[in-house]
Amino acid sequence: MPNEKAHGTQLAKMCEAFVEAGVDLTLVVPRRGIQNPRSIRDFYGLRKDIKIHYLPIPHFGSSRNLFNLEAFCFGIASFVVALGERIRNSSTIIYTIDLDQFSYFLLPLAGLPVFFECHGSKVQSLFFIFFIKRVKKIIAVSGGVARSLFENYKIDTRKILVASNAIDQNFSKKILPKDVARDKFGIAKDVPVALYLGKFYDWKGLDVLVRGAVLLPGIQFILVGDTIERLLEVTGESKISANVLVIGEVPHFDVPAMLSCADVLLLTGTAKNRYSYFETSPMKVFEYAATRIPVISARTPAVEEICGDGAYYYEPDSVDSFVEAVSRSFGNREEAEVRADSLYAKIGTYSWNERTSRILQAINTK
Repeated sequence: MPNEKAHGTQLAKMCEAFVEAGVDLTLVVPRRGIQNPRSIRDFYGLRKDIKIHYLPIPHFGSSRNLFNLEAFCFGIASFVVALGERIRNSSTIIYTIDLDQFSYFLLPLAGLPVFFECHGSKVQSLFFIFFIKRVKKIIAVSGGVARSLFENYKIDTRKILVASNAIDQNFSKKILPKDVARDKFGIAKDVPVALYLGKFYDWKGLDVLVRGAVLLPGIQFILVGDTIERLLEVTGESKISANVLVIGEVPHFDVPAMLSCADVLLLTGTAKNRYSYFETSPMKVFEYAATRIPVISARTPAVEEICGDGAYYYEPDSVDSFVEAVSRSFGNREEAEVRADSLYAKIGTYSWNERTSRILQAINTK
């Protein structure tokens, strides 16, 4: 921390919302390698300072096994911190946000109540089973995650709160008029633009977007957040069509302006991956909704749970369905605006503060 990845943003925004709710919060994270010199407040544009306790953790290497060893070291170090906190203030609670299965498995033994925010289903292991059976409450980011926990670990559903991700309460204030935004980023004003924002991962189903763009040469597809090399790697393509523009990472504070350039916003997904299809709670869909720009999404249970009828849907992994959805959104702008307004009304103002209020209510419920 800080970093440009979505989990970093989510973590920072949750910390900010807790602090704004009056919580005396300390963020405990590993210090691995060279630390970014910018403060978390500056990096993410937060309204509040966040107290941070960095734990020096040795960096062994980049392989999965070596990463797990580093996570195990952090698990031991954070357990020691928790023990010290119990001595200092026995009313402290531990709230941990999902990353791996080693970083937090000892925490229930510290004698403090542990609340666990879970972002995806877990591989069954003795470490995770030990942990999950001892936490006081689980906050699942989607109904799919909650169902997975129930099916795999027989967790009492009364122990699980489903709380989707959210949006910064000031996000809408940073949205620009389309012409102004396109001037800012040097994008032609007279070309229809379909924009995707986010990292390029193989579970996001981006191959449909790349192949569909070939069949829609009159539309400029802009993909923001990663590299061409990474796009080719995850899609299995050897090249991209001329109407696909790949822009690398943009600063966090520029995201609203970047989205403002679009005529439609794209949210991909695949039925070939359980997390993508059933469990994800993409933060970008809340940001998309806040712009009141029409959204085109893969029809996955994870997204339909959030968006309802507010988005245009295409069938996951179907290029023809993707092309039809994009064409429909551009072909009937009146209908597209109605859908965009509907999505805004449903989730476009759902803030981290509102989410945190629900979580604090669950924490305080005996």
